[in-house]
Amino acid sequence: MATQTPIISSIPVDLEKQICELQHPSHTACTGPPGDLDDNKKRWLVVGICLHSILAPALRKYVEPIVTNLYNSLKISDHIDLQTYQGHLQTYGTANIHLNYYPINNNKATRGYRTYDYKVQNAVDLSKLFLKTHMANYTAFYESCNSSALLGMIVNIDIFPVNVQRDAKDARSVIRNPWAHCNFTEWNAMNYTLSLQKIEDFIYLLNLNGPDENQFIGELNKRRTNDADIPEIERWKQNSKDFVKTDTVTDILEILENQHTLLLIGVSGMGKTLTAQNIALNLCHEKGYRIIPCRSVKDIKKRYEDDVRQVFFVDDIYGKYTANINYIENWITIEEFINHILNKGNIKILATCRTEIFKQENVKTALKSFNVHFDLAVKYSTEDKLKIARKYLKENDKLLKDIVVKDEFSPLMCFLYSQHDDFDVNEFLDSPYKTFSDEWDTLKTFDKEKFCVLLLCVIHNGTINETNFDVFIDFDKEEKRKLKVIFDCCKL
Repeated sequence: MATQTPIISSIPVDLEKQICELQHPSHTACTGPPGDLDDNKKRWLVVGICLHSILAPALRKYVEPIVTNLYNSLKISDHIDLQTYQGHLQTYGTANIHLNYYPINNNKATRGYRTYDYKVQNAVDLSKLFLKTHMANYTAFYESCNSSALLGMIVNIDIFPVNVQRDAKDARSVIRNPWAHCNFTEWNAMNYTLSLQKIEDFIYLLNLNGPDENQFIGELNKRRTNDADIPEIERWKQNSKDFVKTDTVTDILEILENQHTLLLIGVSGMGKTLTAQNIALNLCHEKGYRIIPCRSVKDIKKRYEDDVRQVFFVDDIYGKYTANINYIENWITIEEFINHILNKGNIKILATCRTEIFKQENVKTALKSFNVHFDLAVKYSTEDKLKIARKYLKENDKLLKDIVVKDEFSPLMCFLYSQHDDFDVNEFLDSPYKTFSDEWDTLKTFDKEKFCVLLLCVIHNGTINETNFDVFIDFDKEEKRKLKVIFDCCKL
């Protein structure tokens, strides 16, 4: 990524120093924006930094090779590097964009367009033809080529894909122009969150190479408010690639237009967690909600912010395998606070609960604040189930229709089968435990080493590493005894 430089375009002089301090916090005693700036000004500053130090470098990486290819093409088709006033290329593309030769070849110093030097010597000069003169004050695709110029190129040169042009127009009208001609009162928390999300979505759309994309997104994430949540939300985004969006998701989003709380219930494996996470991501992207993953319902009270759109997510809100009395009491304790903030209308609460826990009597007393109980097992239509099955099960539709009517059908079972498609699909979905148990017994007989590794994974909560077997570590007697029992069990 290009070296960061202070943002200087369209910035009031009295705030320029503040931006430099935000960009280079190690050079100042302050650890954040100066205390005399209100929240709206701080948000405006951060969005400016993201535009100029993150989005603009990403756009330069994307724009330069495309404009260079166009320049090489026009040299062949129109001899644009040799043209004179007579016969020079005046418009370009299906939109007949008028080409502006004033900013190149020192044409500003000439006495009129008839005396211009129309030879386009390089891709940088070509890019200037598509811009207004005041936007073309750069000599390379480098720092002086700012976000305004880059967005202008993408919008005006129809060689760029339509969806990229659309997002460029959106970024210009919704983020860059309001930022440059700023009204600080407009930079509230919702506008701030939406702006950063649009920048992120735009960067992903550019389809840059992996390291560049990761660097730009990583820099953007550093500017977000809840840094501790970023890794978890990024995991959600990765997991969402396996998520099948059914009509059920649309139904839930419609419910949340008017309701502020929703409890997703269903048996294990029905997709409650992944559905709730994708609903939260949708609210973030489309409505500007800030996602707050909660380890406990207490986090709702700790992390609630007044006048900020937030969507709180609590997985297994009343317990994972059985109703947890502490979880229930924690919810009842903050229920009055929950009702108070719900009445303000800025928050959503999404939670999940297994069906068997939901049905317990002591849980029902804690459900008053949830307006909607949405049972995925009941709400999934046959078509929803078929859509999920088609993604994971490579079978014909007649067999799939027989599969999805089974009581045992669940998205998790479909996913697990896709990882072990050498099993018989009907046997696996009818009795997955027996299938895995038989596989376990086979390993125990024919692949003792793999069996031992799986056993160690279970004992060490799913993770084993070299330190578990480091010969230089002086294990205590109990640890040595445990390892000996395992190896004896595996007959190793």
